[in-house]
Amino acid sequence: MSAEPTGLHLEIWSFLVENFAGLERATKRSAILLRFNLVHKKEISDRDFRSAISELINVYKKPICTAPSTGYYLAVGEAEKNISLNYLDSVLTEVGDRRRNLAAAIPLAAKPKQERLF
Repeated sequence: MSAEPTGLHLEIWSFLVENFAGLERATKRSAILLRFNLVHKKEISDRDFRSAISELINVYKKPICTAPSTGYYLAVGEAEKNISLNYLDSVLTEVGDRRRNLAAAIPLAAKPKQERLF
């Protein structure tokens, strides 16, 4: 069993539960952060917000899902969680393919002469 979040993590988690539970309420990260900062009178940076979200998932095992086409949402039920898991699997496959292909690529022997535009 994972520990429960406290401090900023708890504030963000509670905000997400109140406002973004379910795929139909998925919202882009930038909009969530803007609204969170306005409601809580804070100035959390995007980097700090992403870090807190990552910790909520990895440390506290919270069902925060994301995909570029939908934004962030909290999975309600296995079906919604599986949508995000399928997206993550596709990204892993794409990155793995790119890595294998780059490993097989032959680097240039030397820098080609390039025209300077300015």
